[in-house]
Amino acid sequence: MLSPEQDTVAITTWLLKIISTGVPIPRMIVWDFSQAVLISISIAFAHKRDLCDYMQTCYDIATQKSSILPATFIRLDVSHLVSIICRWDCLKRHPLPKVRQFFIRAICKAYKMETLHELEYFLESLLTVAISPSIGTSHGENLESQARYDFINNVIKGVSETNEEIHTDLDEIDLEIDCHTGWVEWSRRIYERASITESKCEEGSIVNAFYNIEVANKIKKLMNYVPIWTSILLPFFNIGSTIATSSSVESEFANIKKRVFKNELPLRADKFVMRHLDYIDGRIKEASSNCNIKDLKTETENNEEEN
Repeated sequence: MLSPEQDTVAITTWLLKIISTGVPIPRMIVWDFSQAVLISISIAFAHKRDLCDYMQTCYDIATQKSSILPATFIRLDVSHLVSIICRWDCLKRHPLPKVRQFFIRAICKAYKMETLHELEYFLESLLTVAISPSIGTSHGENLESQARYDFINNVIKGVSETNEEIHTDLDEIDLEIDCHTGWVEWSRRIYERASITESKCEEGSIVNAFYNIEVANKIKKLMNYVPIWTSILLPFFNIGSTIATSSSVESEFANIKKRVFKNELPLRADKFVMRHLDYIDGRIKEASSNCNIKDLKTETENNEEEN
Protein backbone atom coordinates (compact mmCIF):
# COMPACT_ATOMS: atom_id res chain seq x y z
CA MET A 1 0.00 0.00 0.00
CA LEU A 2 1.52 3.30 -1.08
CA SER A 3 1.78 6.17 1.35
CA PRO A 4 1.88 9.89 0.50
CA GLU A 5 5.41 10.06 1.90
CA GLN A 6 6.82 7.84 -0.83
CA ASP A 7 8.40 10.00 -3.51
CA THR A 8 8.77 9.51 -7.25
CA VAL A 9 12.21 7.90 -7.04
CA ALA A 10 11.10 5.34 -4.46
CA ILE A 11 7.92 4.43 -6.35
CA THR A 12 9.70 4.24 -9.72
CA THR A 13 12.42 2.01 -8.25
CA TRP A 14 9.79 -0.25 -6.72
CA LEU A 15 7.85 -0.55 -10.00
CA LEU A 16 11.01 -1.28 -12.00
CA LYS A 17 11.97 -4.02 -9.53
CA ILE A 18 8.55 -5.61 -10.01
CA ILE A 19 8.96 -5.49 -13.80
CA SER A 20 12.47 -7.01 -13.53
CA THR A 21 10.95 -10.16 -11.99
CA GLY A 22 9.08 -10.83 -15.22
CA VAL A 23 5.72 -9.32 -14.34
CA PRO A 24 4.12 -8.06 -17.58
CA ILE A 25 3.57 -4.33 -17.97
CA PRO A 26 -0.15 -3.50 -17.77
CA ARG A 27 -1.65 -2.10 -20.96
CA MET A 28 -3.79 0.30 -18.93
CA ILE A 29 -3.50 1.91 -15.49
CA VAL A 30 -6.37 3.69 -13.70
CA TRP A 31 -5.19 6.08 -11.00
CA ASP A 32 -5.93 9.37 -9.24
CA PHE A 33 -4.22 12.76 -9.67
CA SER A 34 -1.24 11.90 -7.44
CA GLN A 35 1.78 13.44 -9.15
CA ALA A 36 4.46 11.11 -7.78
CA VAL A 37 2.65 7.95 -8.89
CA LEU A 38 1.71 9.33 -12.32
CA ILE A 39 5.33 10.28 -13.02
CA SER A 40 6.52 6.86 -11.85
CA ILE A 41 3.97 5.06 -14.04
CA SER A 42 5.02 7.18 -17.02
CA ILE A 43 8.65 6.15 -16.52
CA ALA A 44 8.32 2.50 -15.47
CA PHE A 45 5.26 1.39 -17.46
CA ALA A 46 4.85 3.84 -20.36
CA HIS A 47 8.61 3.96 -21.08
CA LYS A 48 8.69 7.76 -21.13
CA ARG A 49 11.20 10.18 -19.59
CA ASP A 50 8.54 11.64 -17.31
CA LEU A 51 4.87 12.62 -17.26
CA CYS A 52 5.53 15.60 -19.55
CA ASP A 53 6.96 13.26 -22.16
CA TYR A 54 3.92 11.00 -21.86
CA MET A 55 1.54 13.96 -22.21
CA GLN A 56 3.36 15.28 -25.28
CA THR A 57 3.28 11.84 -26.88
CA CYS A 58 -0.48 11.73 -26.30
CA TYR A 59 -0.81 15.18 -27.87
CA ASP A 60 1.08 14.05 -30.97
CA ILE A 61 -1.19 11.00 -31.25
CA ALA A 62 -4.43 12.95 -30.74
CA THR A 63 -3.40 15.54 -33.34
CA GLN A 64 -2.28 12.78 -35.73
CA LYS A 65 1.36 13.86 -35.71
CA SER A 66 2.42 10.41 -34.55
CA SER A 67 1.00 6.90 -34.34
CA ILE A 68 3.48 5.43 -31.85
CA LEU A 69 1.60 4.57 -28.65
CA PRO A 70 3.13 4.50 -25.16
CA ALA A 71 3.41 1.02 -23.65
CA THR A 72 0.73 1.83 -21.06
CA PHE A 73 -2.51 3.81 -21.28
CA ILE A 74 -2.83 6.05 -18.19
CA ARG A 75 -6.35 7.04 -17.17
CA LEU A 76 -7.85 8.96 -14.28
CA ASP A 77 -10.49 7.33 -12.11
CA VAL A 78 -13.79 9.09 -12.80
CA SER A 79 -14.86 9.08 -9.16
CA HIS A 80 -11.63 10.76 -8.06
CA LEU A 81 -12.11 13.41 -10.73
CA VAL A 82 -15.67 14.19 -9.62
CA SER A 83 -14.61 14.15 -5.97
CA ILE A 84 -11.94 16.79 -6.65
CA ILE A 85 -14.35 18.99 -8.62
CA CYS A 86 -16.94 18.76 -5.86
CA ARG A 87 -14.33 20.16 -3.46
CA TRP A 88 -13.63 23.25 -5.52
CA ASP A 89 -14.45 26.13 -3.19
CA CYS A 90 -15.98 28.13 -6.03
CA LEU A 91 -18.60 25.38 -6.44
CA LYS A 92 -18.74 24.09 -2.89
CA ARG A 93 -19.76 27.45 -1.44
CA HIS A 94 -22.04 28.45 -4.32
CA PRO A 95 -25.58 29.24 -3.07
CA LEU A 96 -27.27 27.67 -6.13
CA PRO A 97 -27.07 23.83 -6.26
CA LYS A 98 -28.01 23.86 -9.96
CA VAL A 99 -24.79 25.75 -10.77
CA ARG A 100 -22.69 23.11 -9.04
CA GLN A 101 -24.62 20.33 -10.79
CA PHE A 102 -24.27 22.04 -14.17
CA PHE A 103 -20.46 22.13 -14.09
CA ILE A 104 -20.05 18.66 -12.56
CA ARG A 105 -22.34 17.12 -15.17
CA ALA A 106 -20.46 19.00 -17.90
CA ILE A 107 -17.10 17.63 -16.73
CA CYS A 108 -18.60 14.12 -16.53
CA LYS A 109 -19.79 14.50 -20.12
CA ALA A 110 -16.35 15.70 -21.23
CA TYR A 111 -14.83 12.65 -19.53
CA LYS A 112 -16.73 10.39 -21.95
CA MET A 113 -15.81 12.21 -25.16
CA GLU A 114 -13.63 10.22 -27.54
CA THR A 115 -12.74 12.75 -30.25
CA LEU A 116 -10.57 15.83 -29.89
CA HIS A 117 -12.79 17.94 -32.14
CA GLU A 118 -15.91 17.18 -30.10
CA LEU A 119 -14.11 17.81 -26.82
CA GLU A 120 -12.57 21.06 -28.05
CA TYR A 121 -15.87 22.67 -29.04
CA PHE A 122 -17.56 21.41 -25.88
CA LEU A 123 -14.90 22.87 -23.56
CA GLU A 124 -14.80 26.13 -25.49
CA SER A 125 -18.57 26.41 -25.05
CA LEU A 126 -18.33 25.57 -21.35
CA LEU A 127 -15.66 28.23 -20.82
CA THR A 128 -17.73 30.75 -22.77
CA VAL A 129 -20.65 30.17 -20.40
CA ALA A 130 -18.39 30.39 -17.33
CA ILE A 131 -16.80 33.73 -18.30
CA SER A 132 -19.87 35.47 -19.77
CA PRO A 133 -21.65 37.82 -17.30
CA SER A 134 -24.78 37.85 -19.45
CA ILE A 135 -26.76 35.62 -21.78
CA GLY A 136 -30.14 35.98 -23.47
CA THR A 137 -30.71 38.39 -26.35
CA SER A 138 -29.39 41.70 -27.61
CA HIS A 139 -31.33 43.81 -30.10
CA GLY A 140 -33.76 40.94 -30.57
CA GLU A 141 -31.13 38.31 -31.42
CA ASN A 142 -29.72 35.52 -29.28
CA LEU A 143 -26.21 36.13 -28.00
CA GLU A 144 -23.53 33.57 -28.77
CA SER A 145 -23.16 33.00 -25.01
CA GLN A 146 -26.83 31.98 -24.94
CA ALA A 147 -26.29 29.63 -27.88
CA ARG A 148 -23.32 28.04 -26.11
CA TYR A 149 -25.33 27.66 -22.89
CA ASP A 150 -28.18 26.01 -24.80
CA PHE A 151 -25.67 23.70 -26.49
CA ILE A 152 -24.08 22.61 -23.20
CA ASN A 153 -27.42 22.22 -21.47
CA ASN A 154 -28.70 20.03 -24.29
CA VAL A 155 -25.58 17.85 -24.40
CA ILE A 156 -25.51 17.14 -20.65
CA LYS A 157 -29.17 16.12 -20.43
CA GLY A 158 -29.34 12.73 -18.79
CA VAL A 159 -25.81 12.97 -17.41
CA SER A 160 -25.81 12.38 -13.68
CA GLU A 161 -23.26 13.03 -10.96
CA THR A 162 -21.46 9.97 -9.66
CA ASN A 163 -22.89 8.66 -6.41
CA GLU A 164 -19.67 6.95 -5.36
CA GLU A 165 -18.03 8.55 -2.35
CA ILE A 166 -14.28 8.58 -2.64
CA HIS A 167 -12.15 9.31 0.38
CA THR A 168 -9.10 11.03 -1.07
CA ASP A 169 -6.41 13.26 0.36
CA LEU A 170 -6.41 15.27 -2.86
CA ASP A 171 -8.42 18.42 -2.26
CA GLU A 172 -7.06 19.82 -5.51
CA ILE A 173 -5.29 18.56 -8.59
CA ASP A 174 -1.92 17.41 -7.29
CA LEU A 175 -0.15 18.30 -10.51
CA GLU A 176 1.93 21.23 -11.59
CA ILE A 177 3.64 20.28 -14.84
CA ASP A 178 6.72 22.46 -15.15
CA CYS A 179 7.06 22.04 -18.90
CA HIS A 180 5.37 23.28 -22.02
CA THR A 181 3.41 20.42 -23.59
CA GLY A 182 1.15 20.82 -26.59
CA TRP A 183 -1.85 20.59 -24.27
CA VAL A 184 -0.89 23.79 -22.44
CA GLU A 185 -0.96 25.75 -25.68
CA TRP A 186 -4.12 23.91 -26.75
CA SER A 187 -5.97 24.94 -23.58
CA ARG A 188 -4.70 28.51 -23.93
CA ARG A 189 -6.07 28.78 -27.47
CA ILE A 190 -9.46 27.47 -26.43
CA TYR A 191 -9.69 29.89 -23.50
CA GLU A 192 -8.67 32.73 -25.81
CA ARG A 193 -11.43 31.87 -28.29
CA ALA A 194 -13.96 31.72 -25.46
CA SER A 195 -12.79 35.16 -24.28
CA ILE A 196 -13.26 36.60 -27.77
CA THR A 197 -16.80 35.20 -27.88
CA GLU A 198 -17.53 36.61 -24.41
CA SER A 199 -16.35 40.09 -25.43
CA LYS A 200 -19.12 40.20 -28.02
CA CYS A 201 -21.83 39.29 -25.50
CA GLU A 202 -21.66 42.16 -23.02
CA GLU A 203 -25.19 43.50 -23.43
CA GLY A 204 -27.32 40.43 -22.83
CA SER A 205 -30.86 40.61 -21.50
CA ILE A 206 -30.29 37.99 -18.77
CA VAL A 207 -27.76 37.91 -15.95
CA ASN A 208 -25.83 34.65 -16.31
CA ALA A 209 -26.23 32.55 -13.14
CA PHE A 210 -23.37 30.32 -14.31
CA TYR A 211 -20.87 33.16 -14.61
CA ASN A 212 -17.88 32.08 -12.53
CA ILE A 213 -14.33 33.11 -13.41
CA GLU A 214 -12.84 30.85 -10.72
CA VAL A 215 -14.50 27.80 -12.22
CA ALA A 216 -13.29 28.83 -15.68
CA ASN A 217 -9.69 29.07 -14.46
CA LYS A 218 -9.88 25.66 -12.82
CA ILE A 219 -11.34 24.10 -15.96
CA LYS A 220 -8.53 25.66 -17.99
CA LYS A 221 -5.99 24.12 -15.62
CA LEU A 222 -7.77 20.77 -15.89
CA MET A 223 -7.61 20.98 -19.68
CA ASN A 224 -3.81 20.68 -19.55
CA TYR A 225 -4.31 17.03 -18.59
CA VAL A 226 -7.08 15.92 -20.97
CA PRO A 227 -5.20 12.76 -22.13
CA ILE A 228 -5.60 11.19 -18.69
CA TRP A 229 -9.06 12.40 -17.63
CA THR A 230 -11.01 12.16 -20.91
CA SER A 231 -11.54 9.31 -23.37
CA ILE A 232 -9.93 10.93 -26.43
CA LEU A 233 -7.08 8.38 -26.49
CA LEU A 234 -9.42 5.41 -26.05
CA PRO A 235 -9.92 4.79 -29.81
CA PHE A 236 -6.13 4.75 -30.30
CA PHE A 237 -5.26 2.36 -27.46
CA ASN A 238 -8.44 0.34 -28.03
CA ILE A 239 -8.53 -0.98 -24.49
CA GLY A 240 -10.90 -0.47 -21.57
CA SER A 241 -14.28 1.21 -21.47
CA THR A 242 -15.35 4.85 -21.65
CA ILE A 243 -15.73 5.04 -17.87
CA ALA A 244 -12.50 4.11 -16.08
CA THR A 245 -12.81 3.37 -12.40
CA SER A 246 -10.77 1.63 -9.74
CA SER A 247 -13.62 1.62 -7.23
CA SER A 248 -13.81 -2.20 -7.08
CA VAL A 249 -10.10 -2.41 -6.26
CA GLU A 250 -10.38 0.35 -3.65
CA SER A 251 -13.37 -1.43 -2.15
CA GLU A 252 -11.30 -4.62 -1.89
CA PHE A 253 -8.44 -2.76 -0.17
CA ALA A 254 -10.89 -1.14 2.24
CA ASN A 255 -12.30 -4.58 3.00
CA ILE A 256 -8.82 -5.96 3.69
CA LYS A 257 -7.92 -3.06 5.99
CA LYS A 258 -11.14 -3.28 7.99
CA ARG A 259 -11.85 -7.03 8.07
CA VAL A 260 -8.46 -8.70 7.73
CA PHE A 261 -6.27 -6.25 9.59
CA LYS A 262 -9.09 -4.67 11.61
CA ASN A 263 -7.47 -1.24 11.33
CA GLU A 264 -4.36 -2.52 13.15
CA LEU A 265 -1.94 -1.23 10.50
CA PRO A 266 1.01 -0.71 10.52
CA LEU A 267 1.83 -4.32 11.38
CA ARG A 268 4.92 -6.51 11.59
CA ALA A 269 5.84 -7.77 8.11
CA ASP A 270 5.51 -11.48 8.96
CA LYS A 271 2.07 -11.02 10.51
CA PHE A 272 1.00 -8.85 7.58
CA VAL A 273 2.01 -11.53 5.06
CA MET A 274 0.42 -14.39 7.02
CA ARG A 275 -2.92 -12.63 7.45
CA HIS A 276 -2.96 -11.57 3.82
CA LEU A 277 -2.19 -15.11 2.63
CA ASP A 278 -4.93 -16.53 4.85
CA TYR A 279 -7.36 -14.02 3.38
CA ILE A 280 -6.37 -14.88 -0.20
CA ASP A 281 -6.64 -18.60 0.56
CA GLY A 282 -10.15 -18.06 1.90
CA ARG A 283 -11.18 -16.06 -1.16
CA ILE A 284 -9.84 -18.78 -3.49
CA LYS A 285 -11.78 -21.48 -1.62
CA GLU A 286 -14.91 -19.32 -1.75
CA ALA A 287 -14.51 -18.77 -5.49
CA SER A 288 -13.86 -22.48 -6.07
CA SER A 289 -16.96 -23.39 -4.07
CA ASN A 290 -19.10 -20.96 -6.08
CA CYS A 291 -17.77 -22.48 -9.32
CA ASN A 292 -18.59 -26.01 -8.13
CA ILE A 293 -22.13 -24.96 -7.20
CA LYS A 294 -22.57 -23.32 -10.59
CA ASP A 295 -21.27 -26.43 -12.41
CA LEU A 296 -23.54 -28.68 -10.35
CA LYS A 297 -26.55 -26.48 -11.13
CA THR A 298 -25.74 -26.53 -14.85
CA GLU A 299 -25.33 -30.32 -14.82
CA THR A 300 -28.65 -30.76 -13.00
CA GLU A 301 -30.45 -28.53 -15.49
CA ASN A 302 -28.95 -30.47 -18.41
CA ASN A 303 -30.05 -33.79 -16.90
CA GLU A 304 -33.57 -32.47 -16.41
CA GLU A 305 -33.72 -31.36 -20.04
CA GLU A 306 -32.56 -34.81 -21.22
CA ASN A 307 -35.24 -36.52 -19.14
